[in-house]
Amino acid sequence: MAIRRLIPTPVDYRDHRKLEYPTLGDMVDALVKKEGGDSSEWDTLVTTRAAVKTKWPKDNSGPV
Repeated sequence: MAIRRLIPTPVDYRDHRKLEYPTLGDMVDALVKKEGGDSSEWDTLVTTRAAVKTKWPKDNSGPV
């Protein structure tokens, strides 16, 4: 019996970004903590998101 791949193989920049972006739950948690006065997790998420956007630009040329 073959094992089916649950996560489809990424075909363009959108797919790659979806796999590498922080999850929505992580973003909400970081935002709540930021509102409470601790922005360290939020700052990390912003940096991570920017790095993913740089790695997978919209022109679909692949990782930089």
